[in-house]
Amino acid sequence: MEGNSMGQGRGETALRVMSFNIRTATANDGRFAWPRRKHLVIERIRAFDPDLLGLQECMEGEQAGYIQEQLPDYVFLGVRRGGDDAHGREMAPLLWRRDAFDALDSGFYWLSHTPEKPGSRLWGARFPRTVTWARLRPFAGADKSLVMFNTHFDHLPWASARAANILVRLIDGLAQGGPAILTGDFNARSGSAAHKILTGIAEPGGPELAAHALYDAHADLPAEMGTFHSYGRIRRPFTIDWVLTSPHFTLLNSAVDTYHEDGLYPSDHYPLTATLRL
Repeated sequence: MEGNSMGQGRGETALRVMSFNIRTATANDGRFAWPRRKHLVIERIRAFDPDLLGLQECMEGEQAGYIQEQLPDYVFLGVRRGGDDAHGREMAPLLWRRDAFDALDSGFYWLSHTPEKPGSRLWGARFPRTVTWARLRPFAGADKSLVMFNTHFDHLPWASARAANILVRLIDGLAQGGPAILTGDFNARSGSAAHKILTGIAEPGGPELAAHALYDAHADLPAEMGTFHSYGRIRRPFTIDWVLTSPHFTLLNSAVDTYHEDGLYPSDHYPLTATLRL
């Protein structure tokens, strides 16, 4: 695991956060098919031991069942992106340690102009996309709560900025100026319109911004430490996965986990990790 350390520690209110696109189990990936690499997905999660975990491309059924079976000490919260559509079984689930948080509220929205309608799709997006959220109170430092969000944006480029505008409104409405963490696969690079909207770097007259801009926990990592690598085929991976936080958090450590085993990768994305103090 490689990263940029700003200090170490796991104090009473330190939180370990991970974002991991685990690649859908139904993909025709040959030697990188899900049954061959699924044990590595669990190994990398256990290696970091996150308190909060955002997964993307987790398929309802066997893949989601395996994750829950292997991580019984986590609450698993996910919904199929397609609503009642039998073909829309992919999820962006959120997981948290049972022994670390009291869940106050949680739910799902669709990144569309009708966010409460299951399966609704943003104009210009190929698929329906969701955001999973939970309001959590850490058992350590119980006077504070946070709202955790996890999402997976559409891969068509004109959809990501529109989705970001919808997402900032949802974050502002749910977090209400309090501590917030956002994980996800955004299918857009750092410096893109979506990234600027979420981090508050948009140009005057551009798209609306969040009430408080989010900080990219991996902004200071070297450019070559990207996340999407296509099972090692991309020489210089590019970053389309982010861990974003509100200013309430102090970043203690951030990293990209580049582990692979004899040419076998856990996924076509490297997971991102961050240790934060609230």
